[in-house]
Amino acid sequence: MKSTMVRHRNTRSGESARFWERYRRDISYVPMDFTKDSLLEQLIKAGYSVQKTRSFCVEGVTFYLPRGCRQGHAHFVRDHAGAGSTIAFDYVL
Repeated sequence: MKSTMVRHRNTRSGESARFWERYRRDISYVPMDFTKDSLLEQLIKAGYSVQKTRSFCVEGVTFYLPRGCRQGHAHFVRDHAGAGSTIAFDYVL
């Protein structure tokens, strides 16, 4: 299964080179600023299809985003992901 990793533009530089070497065939890296860029536009540029079922994992980022951005992720999956798609995220109450 091909996955797409959407991360803030500044985080990739700290990632382990071994991780990217091992998984680069299975993960598409999509740099974006969650507070400024459109998630849909950035994913479509990377070859995303709204027809396919996807699993979205939004971990380690929700703590740092404004409420509107967090809601935007859920709305994105609801509105722009194929039937049966799922989302998993961490959240502090």
